[in-house]
Amino acid sequence: MVSIRFGALVLVTVLALSCSSTYYFGSYPTQLTDNYGNLELPIGPFLIPAGPGEILIGAQLPDGEQGRVEFWPVGENEKVSEALMSPSWDRFVYARLTSLEAGQRYEYRIVVKDHSTVSYSVLPTPTKEQPFVFVVMGDSKLGCRQAHCKIVRELEKHPAELYIHLGDLVRTGDNTADWGDFFRIEKNLLAATPIAPVLGNHDQSIAGFFEKIFLLPQVTGGTHRYFSFNYGNSLFIVLDGVGAILTGDTQLCFLERALQQAKVDEVEHIFVAVHSPLYSSGKHGADPGHRAALLPLLEKYGVTAVFSGHDHHYERSKPQNGVVHFVSGGAGAELTPVNQQAHAARVLLGFHFLKITVLGPTVILQAISDTGQVLDEVKIK
Repeated sequence: MVSIRFGALVLVTVLALSCSSTYYFGSYPTQLTDNYGNLELPIGPFLIPAGPGEILIGAQLPDGEQGRVEFWPVGENEKVSEALMSPSWDRFVYARLTSLEAGQRYEYRIVVKDHSTVSYSVLPTPTKEQPFVFVVMGDSKLGCRQAHCKIVRELEKHPAELYIHLGDLVRTGDNTADWGDFFRIEKNLLAATPIAPVLGNHDQSIAGFFEKIFLLPQVTGGTHRYFSFNYGNSLFIVLDGVGAILTGDTQLCFLERALQQAKVDEVEHIFVAVHSPLYSSGKHGADPGHRAALLPLLEKYGVTAVFSGHDHHYERSKPQNGVVHFVSGGAGAELTPVNQQAHAARVLLGFHFLKITVLGPTVILQAISDTGQVLDEVKIK
């Protein structure tokens, strides 16, 4: 009887979520413009990397409104192009900009009726010779909104071309208020820095909010919550580590194909992101199943670094068969205790993010605290 009641409750929940289309994760504006005449949106704009020469721009618009993206090369305002924003789900709309020139920064803005957002600058596709910076953090989770706000404000002082979030963006994946808070706190960051989000265990929901917001199937060309993209001289691979990763499954086959292609393309650096760590001195520790399935491939193909969250601290491993593993779960969730293990080169407890500078064959990584202090620095070649 208990199992029948539970099943009925789940069914009712699914039906309620699937039949309702009024989520409005952002605070709904009573007017389209702010005090300066700039367009105000419930959510957005936000950027998602989509591979060489492409970028995805998303936003949530007020009910019944249509939008377009105007974009142009920086410094060439007379060369304005337009892309219509197509509806996807719950007033979320997206425009995919294509055929963008490598090495060229672009400005863009979203236009609704006669109003536009402020313009933002983005580098969708660096050349293979062009240095770039990307930032990494995980487990914002909104357990401590003040801490999340503080780390984002500090991160914004370190401009980057790309942003990897290691999962647990929110505390409860089916709580629309949590998602609204996440987008509010990270509004300026997400408008100027493309985000590649990793699915965390707290991000899951019956309604699939994570997948619907970030349109990962459009990025991957499939229906899975994992994807890869090239950026400059590097390949980024984002894995779905919430479920089991087993030898021979489709995700592992995807990973091996991506690594094989990187070797053919002579990619200089390979960065892998997965929520559950393969090495950790933290509360959850390493995931033995993922370790057994993933390590042979990561080590065989000479991955530069693996980034994970889940445990709420900072950790850098000693090179493990040539691969350095990082835990970065300090973006706002409550910090959890650590007990440094033999594999670890550095373990620290505190709110932080990672700043990674890619200079040709050299990668310089800094762990930076919410007060701007450099906690750790390492050079990887």
